[in-house]
Amino acid sequence: MKNIHKGHRERLFDKYINNGPDSFMDHELLELLIMFSRPRVDTNPIAHELLDYFGSMNNVLNAHPSDLMSVNGVGKKTALLISLINDIQKRAVLNDMSGKSLDTSDAAIAYCMKLFEGAKRELVYVLCLNSSNKLISQSLIAKGTDNSVVINVRDVVEASIRNSASAVIVAHNHTSDDVIPSDEDVETTKNIVNALQAIEVKLNDNIIVGKNRALSMMRDKVYEFRRVSPIDPSKKY
Repeated sequence: MKNIHKGHRERLFDKYINNGPDSFMDHELLELLIMFSRPRVDTNPIAHELLDYFGSMNNVLNAHPSDLMSVNGVGKKTALLISLINDIQKRAVLNDMSGKSLDTSDAAIAYCMKLFEGAKRELVYVLCLNSSNKLISQSLIAKGTDNSVVINVRDVVEASIRNSASAVIVAHNHTSDDVIPSDEDVETTKNIVNALQAIEVKLNDNIIVGKNRALSMMRDKVYEFRRVSPIDPSKKY
């Protein structure tokens, strides 16, 4: 059977190669992408329905595969393809930042905002740093629900030892944009500081990330990590 959409596809391919993505509208970019998972159907209506359902390109790319599959015409392969685009881009950015200094709250927040981008539930990461506050590794130590997660002090200590860290940054996210720390957050931070002191590892910060903003418990003096905590986010830990 003749593929009636072949000519249109070839024109879109050539347009992208010759003119780049700026020559495309959002729905056309999605249409082009979905062609690789749905090679014999008209992908234009699927692209429009995705944008209508999720509201924006960013929301489409950050959607969970199971949510994407709730849209008519989006099967497992298409959902995985769309999710992979965002996941690969995120991994590339984080890899590029690996080994760079997270020696200020601004730098740490920038990294954590990317780390938690698109998260649908609350997670806890331990960022392990060397003596120069350069990132050695990141360890996901807890997965919670869409509105809560438990930070286990022992898991923070074990991640620090496993990665031979000189200092660590603990970070967790809120799926809302509320980044105000709870009393439990403050008490947990105190316990982490005490536990890490026993193994001569410094807690540089505890960062809470919301949808569009983040809070540094050190910078915002929620908890006194040291006798004098710098207010200027550009100052080094």
